[in-house]
Amino acid sequence: MRRGFLLLALLTLAACGKSTPTTPAPLAPRPAEATICTPEPGEASMGISQRCKAGLPLLAFGTPPGQTGLDLSNNDPIYGQANWRTVRRHDSFVYLKVTEGTGFVDTTAARMAREAKGAGLYIGGYGFMHVCGDSPTAEARFFMSHARSDGLLKGKGVLPATADFELGTGCNAKAWLGAWTATVSHETHTAVYSDQGYYVPSVGCFRGANYGWVANLGGFAALCELPTILQQYSWSASNGVTRADGDVYRGSYAGLTALANAKPAPSPLPALYARRRALRRVLVADGCRARVRRHEHLGPKCKRWFAEGVTVNRKIHELGGH
Repeated sequence: MRRGFLLLALLTLAACGKSTPTTPAPLAPRPAEATICTPEPGEASMGISQRCKAGLPLLAFGTPPGQTGLDLSNNDPIYGQANWRTVRRHDSFVYLKVTEGTGFVDTTAARMAREAKGAGLYIGGYGFMHVCGDSPTAEARFFMSHARSDGLLKGKGVLPATADFELGTGCNAKAWLGAWTATVSHETHTAVYSDQGYYVPSVGCFRGANYGWVANLGGFAALCELPTILQQYSWSASNGVTRADGDVYRGSYAGLTALANAKPAPSPLPALYARRRALRRVLVADGCRARVRRHEHLGPKCKRWFAEGVTVNRKIHELGGH
């Protein structure tokens, strides 16, 4: 027994004198949201509706063509300039959760935005929406306030402000989304993130944002009527530091650069609202409404005003206005 112990000790000492090759540390796994289908305040993040339906598998398909990026939240933050430089070797952009509804602020966003931009990535912010649960205008203003302070609302190297539109029922969701995008569009360009299983039944076709971002793992399909330039393709993509949601900009790096530095076109909704108010005044002043009430014949002028009013209302509805 003693002889075996001495032999083991000698072998251990000999091994200590040799240099053994080091292996890189494994990538940190992506943390799962604690209660995926009924998240606590602050737990929700991009893709939660699909992960709930699928039982939270860590799916990874082939990377689609384009410029890869990732989306992060307080569930899976990345800190440290060295880590972000590693991410930059893999990816070109990152989207960060800024707010949820009107009551939660993601306090990880500001630091991650600063460090990611310092490492050379384009950055963008998104608000997780409580669709039909809060006022869309209040949610939009809440998002804008915090995105502005985090450096994620607009400016050089900042991608379109994004509505994370994937959970919520009980109202006219198209009008709700339109009010959010119309409010944010006063300051910057906008995108809508959604999956077709929720988006199509909720809004059908929608023109109230500049771009679409589809959650479609393993395939691509555009969101109706929106120029769909972004795709979430994986929930477990490697960025060299951890595993997180993998996204792709479906275009060239020059196109991504132009998008991050684009000056947004103003929303057409304010002008349409102003024209509708003017038409209502004209219809009263010219006696057109009174003729309708008396069932009298409408002259060419009244017919023209009414026809233009129908056109203006249709355009407002298409943009998600009310």
